[in-house]
Amino acid sequence: MRNLVHSDERKCVGCNRCTGVCPVEVANIAYSDENDNIRVRMDADKCIACGACISVCRHGARFYEDDTEKFFADLSKGVRISLMVAPAGRTNNPEAGRLYALLKQLGAGKLYDVSLGADICTWAYIRYIEKNSPGPMITQPCPVIVNYMLKYKNDLLKHLSPVQSPMLCMAVYLRKYERVNGPIAALSPCIAKTNEFEATKLISYNITFRKLWEYIDSKKLKLPNESADFDNQPSAMGRIFPMPGGLRDNVEFYLGKTMRIDKSEGPGRVFADLDEYCRQPEKNLPALFDVLNCQEGCNIGTACCPGRDIFEVNTVMEAQRLESPGGRDRAYVTELYESFDKRLELSDFLRSYTPERVLIRNIGECEIEAAFESMHKKENWERMFDCGACGSKSCVDMARKIALGINTPSNCVQQMRRNLHSEFLAAKQIRTDVSENTRRIVERFDLFKDRVGRISQQFDSVNSVVGQYGEMAHSIDLIANYITIIALNAKIEAARAGNAGKSFTVVAEEIHNLARQCKETVKTAQTTSAESARATAAMTEAVDDIGESMTVIMDLVSSIMQKTVSLEEETAALHL
Repeated sequence: MRNLVHSDERKCVGCNRCTGVCPVEVANIAYSDENDNIRVRMDADKCIACGACISVCRHGARFYEDDTEKFFADLSKGVRISLMVAPAGRTNNPEAGRLYALLKQLGAGKLYDVSLGADICTWAYIRYIEKNSPGPMITQPCPVIVNYMLKYKNDLLKHLSPVQSPMLCMAVYLRKYERVNGPIAALSPCIAKTNEFEATKLISYNITFRKLWEYIDSKKLKLPNESADFDNQPSAMGRIFPMPGGLRDNVEFYLGKTMRIDKSEGPGRVFADLDEYCRQPEKNLPALFDVLNCQEGCNIGTACCPGRDIFEVNTVMEAQRLESPGGRDRAYVTELYESFDKRLELSDFLRSYTPERVLIRNIGECEIEAAFESMHKKENWERMFDCGACGSKSCVDMARKIALGINTPSNCVQQMRRNLHSEFLAAKQIRTDVSENTRRIVERFDLFKDRVGRISQQFDSVNSVVGQYGEMAHSIDLIANYITIIALNAKIEAARAGNAGKSFTVVAEEIHNLARQCKETVKTAQTTSAESARATAAMTEAVDDIGESMTVIMDLVSSIMQKTVSLEEETAALHL
C-alpha cells in the first residue's frame, strides 16, 4: 500500500496534536532529539491516510501526496486521459464549468460525473441485499475505513460490503459498458482514494481538489470564459452521496425505511464505533452501517479546498437534491434502476479484499508497570492524571506506547513538571549559594577597600615626607656652599700667614673636604629622593587603579545577583 501522508520532522515542535487525533495507536512515534526537544515522526506503513494529523498540524510538519503533478505532466506529453469528477466537486469547485473547460483545453478527454456511479453503487447495494441476504453489512465508499479494516480490524472484513465505491462503480461502468480505454483520472476529495485506485487498477490518477487548485494557482493558469459539461447521462440522487448518511438517504429514498441503517462519521467517533461493532452480538447490528472517516462527509474531505463552511455546503447539496430528476420523482429512480437491471451485471461491481495486517505486540502488566516507573508515576492518582498532553487518551495508553517504544517518558507533562521542579530547587540552591558567596565577597572587598584606602593615605604621608626631605637636602646644600666659601677664605689667610699658618691650612683643607662630601651626599640624596617620588607616584596610581577595578567588579557582582534573582523568579513562574 502506497504511503501517502508524510512528516517533516524539522518543522515538528512536539505539540502532540497529530498523535492526539490519530485513530491508530502505532502510526506516530514521539522521541527526544539531540537537544532534548520532543518531536513526532510517522511510521507511514501503519498510516491509514485518514488525514486527521494534517488538519490539526499548525506547523506544516504533515503533508500528503497525490497524482496531480504526474497528471499534468502526462497531459503535456499528449497522453489522452479521461476525467471523472466526484459528487463533492459541486461543493469544491465554484467555477466548475470553467475548470472543466480549462482541463479540456490542456488535453483532457471526456468528462464524467461520478454521481452516476453513486446511483450505480446504490442500485448494487439494493440488488446485492435482495439476492444474497448477507446479514449485517458495513458500507465501503470510504477508503480510509477500508484501510483501517485491512490493517487493524480483519475481523470486520466479513461484514464489509463487496460493492465497489461510487468512484470504482463509475470506472467499471466506463471501461466495460462505455468502452473507455486509456488512463482515467479522478478529481476527488480524498487522500486515501489513491490506495483504492492502486488496489483495483481501474483508475490511474487521484487528483485531489486541494492540490488541483494549488497547481492552477502556482502555474497562474487562467480559467476560460466558456464552460464545459459532463459527457454522460444525468444522474439521480447520487448527487447527494457525499453528504453524511448519503448512502442511507439513497437507499431509503428507493426502499423507504424497510431496513435498519445506522450511520457514523468523523475520526473522533467512527473508529470507536467500529471497534464496538466487533464486540456486539449480531442481533444488535443494523442491516447497513453507513460509515465515513470525515465528519461532514466527502464534501469536506481530507483533500478538499479549505475555507468552506457546512452551511454553504448543505445549501449546495439541497439545491442538487431538488435539481436532480430523482429528487423530484421517485419514478425516475425506479426507471433508472430498471435500466441498470437490463444492462449491468451486478458481479462486475463487486470486489474482494486482501488483508495487510499490522501486527501490534501484546503488552503485559509488567511492561506497563515498568513504563509507569520510567515516568516516576507511583500513586494511583498519577497514573490516572489523563491530561492528554502527550497525545494519548489516558496515562495507561501512554504507558502502552512507552512499552511499545513509540513514545518517551520525557513527553509526559507530569514528568516534565517533576524535572522542572528539580531544576527549580537546584536553581534556588544555586541562588542561595551565590548570594552567600557574594555576601562574603562583598565583606572581603569592603575590608580590602579599607586597606587600600589606608595604603593610599600612607603614600600621601610618604610623599609629604619625601618632599620635606628634599627641602632639607636643599638647605644642607646651601650650608655646604657656605662652608666651601669659608674654607677658601681660610686657605687664603693661612697662605698670607706663611709658616705660622700651615697648621690652619690643614684645618681649612679638611673643612673644604667636608663641604665637598656634604654636596656629594646631598646630590646622591636628591637623586634618591626623585626616584622615591616617582616610585611613590607609581604606587599611588596603582592603588587608584585597584580601587577603580574593585568598583567595576562590585558592579558585575551586583549584576550577577540581579540576574540570579530574575532567573529564580522565572523558574518559579514556570514551576507554578
